[in-house]
Amino acid sequence: MDLSSPDSVAAPERPAINYSPRLRRAFNLGALAMALLPIPVGLLHLLPSYSIQGRFLVFYAPVVCLLTLAYFIYVRDSLARIMFAHLLDPLPPPSRFYPERAGLRWRRLRRRIRSTFLALLPGVLLVTS
Repeated sequence: MDLSSPDSVAAPERPAINYSPRLRRAFNLGALAMALLPIPVGLLHLLPSYSIQGRFLVFYAPVVCLLTLAYFIYVRDSLARIMFAHLLDPLPPPSRFYPERAGLRWRRLRRRIRSTFLALLPGVLLVTS
């Protein structure tokens, strides 16, 4: 078997590039800035903490931020399906002439509750933090 023939070796496929290089660079710089933000906050004592904790957090907070960012990138598809389900699988418009089935009414109520929850979630997280 001749391995040098073009039929025996398949060229590796390149992954599709979804973002423009400028936007990808902006995302990378933004992620890096957010991950490194705890360093000046800890060194300038902008948040109250004990000195031993401040030194500890200066080094480990960026690692936790980067790991959290990596996790969100890992689960971004499932988060997008949850957040934008109304766009991916729209419900039919309500009929003016026929009563709605109970299952369709239940789905509309669940979507309304979910959209309200997702709209209020950032504010709730800010208040609780």
